[in-house]
Amino acid sequence: MQSPLHEHVPALSGQSLRVLIWDHDLVDMWCLDAAGSRLPYRGRGSTWHCHPELEVTLITRGEGILCVGDHIGRFTAPDCLLLGTRLPHVWRAEGPMAGISLQVDLDVVSGLGAVPELADLARLWSAAGHGVRWQGTTATALLSLSERLERLPAVGRMGVFMAMLAAMQAAPRGAAQALSQTVLGTPGPGSSAAAMERVVDHVMAHYREELRLGDLVAMSGTSPATFHRHFVRMTGKTFVAYLQALRIQDVRRALTDPSRSITDIAFAAGFNNLSHFHAVFRKAVGCTPRAFRRTLIAG
Repeated sequence: MQSPLHEHVPALSGQSLRVLIWDHDLVDMWCLDAAGSRLPYRGRGSTWHCHPELEVTLITRGEGILCVGDHIGRFTAPDCLLLGTRLPHVWRAEGPMAGISLQVDLDVVSGLGAVPELADLARLWSAAGHGVRWQGTTATALLSLSERLERLPAVGRMGVFMAMLAAMQAAPRGAAQALSQTVLGTPGPGSSAAAMERVVDHVMAHYREELRLGDLVAMSGTSPATFHRHFVRMTGKTFVAYLQALRIQDVRRALTDPSRSITDIAFAAGFNNLSHFHAVFRKAVGCTPRAFRRTLIAG
């Protein structure tokens, strides 16, 4: 039985490219049928998940925390990402969010990987295993192409997708940012994978609160050693490092509000010791919170 960690995407007759659209959140979504009509679809992008398809995601509205493999950062529309097969990822939006995802089978026998004309994209497929973010003129071009998707039938959408791949391949050096430092795996299907997904989602939902490692181990139903191994395999980080990274992203966003004190921001994000907070922030960001705030104001 497939674990909840692995997103179930709809099998559409006559289509190898799935187009998913959302206007407000990553739960109540739509999937386009062959003619371009919207079909209701229940999405899982706001929970930690992966799937066997290659994915191009374009965020057109919203912001929040983005986790891709071992990368924890922020997304802010407009944002364009290429995610490899079985690469764990999640978006936690802070308010309404809109966007489009294109998912395609990359299998070298039956999927897109079997098309000989696309053999030159092998380097792109490899980079996708780490997750890639596109910025600048490349991102603008990808977003412009995406605007045509819902007005086209299935064959036209495939043409747009090919044009997106060509734009990525032709992007100038420096236009793309690799996200995850390592290519991560996930626990095999089963109860342990489902439990670990619940653990990661619980941490993301409650990272501002006090979280005890023992409680999370109990939630996973595994031993401490197995919990540690699975958590690192899924996220690329220990529980403590993962929790700190989420809190630091929260702090970075809050520092844009000049009316809030740094002490208030630190405690609100879940840090209960100021000296520890300053040490963690400096290590993660490379400067003090005060210096980081000054760069935001100067920028």
